[in-house]
Amino acid sequence: MQQFILVLGAPGVGKSSFAYEWSYHGDLSHTFDPSEYLYHQQCLLGYKPVPAVVSLCDLHATRSPMHDSLLRQATACIIMYSITSMASFRAVPEIVAAITSQLAPSLPGMPASFPMMLVGNKTDLEASRVVTTTQGRELAEQLGCAFEETSAANFSNMRESITNLAQEASRYWQRVRDVRRDMEETNSDRRIHCIMS
Repeated sequence: MQQFILVLGAPGVGKSSFAYEWSYHGDLSHTFDPSEYLYHQQCLLGYKPVPAVVSLCDLHATRSPMHDSLLRQATACIIMYSITSMASFRAVPEIVAAITSQLAPSLPGMPASFPMMLVGNKTDLEASRVVTTTQGRELAEQLGCAFEETSAANFSNMRESITNLAQEASRYWQRVRDVRRDMEETNSDRRIHCIMS
């Protein structure tokens, strides 16, 4: 199953740089295009390479049909803030609240938490840090999601973050498929019982 990972966050937190470096790191033949918002790469789930797409979305921008379409396609989300911006960190709960109801399938028996990771970006700017690692970790615990700190500038902890989230998403969506299959089988049994009655 292809993973479609949506990167959300306030403007200026490094979403484009994060996605670009993840997709093209070391590829000198590709030139950065600021209008690009879909980035493709393989990620490993166990020993199996799986196609992955990382897409960008500014939740503070005006809502649009494209925005809603990206949310519907998402199999997992990265909520990003900059460790140099307290405003971007404080915006995280608002962003999560705005997207949660649109992401998770409303199915009985499903775990409540959609695959999501809180990412504190720009660790290369440690001297300008205003959000501590502890603050980031505590917020992730409140949100019930994983937490990582990364740097798009020096490619620190990026591939690991994407891989870990993709693995979580793979398990989650397998559970979704299992629940849907069980529901279909139950409904089919009920129809047969009604006909026989």
